[in-house]
Amino acid sequence: MILAGILPPTAGEIIINGERVNGPRREIGVVFQNPVLLPWRNVFDNVLLPVQMLRLPRRQYEARARSLLEMTKMHLFADRLPSELSGGMCCKCCERSLV
Repeated sequence: MILAGILPPTAGEIIINGERVNGPRREIGVVFQNPVLLPWRNVFDNVLLPVQMLRLPRRQYEARARSLLEMTKMHLFADRLPSELSGGMCCKCCERSLV
């Protein structure tokens, strides 16, 4: 979490490729041990969450998100909420770290 810039270091500093880590970085994805999906967002919107958090242009990443959902056969459930999915299906939504 510290390397990804989600949590600040308690001492010292983190340097990646000569740059100090001051916050979330686009080139570092985080996959949690347990699925962490926002319950009010459907599968597609959960996959695109990093795009929103990094304030990137959503339309530019929608095709990539669809492609990742198709690879895991989750495109059939793109409009479903996490509460409508099995535990294994929720785990498949970790492709958001690859968008």
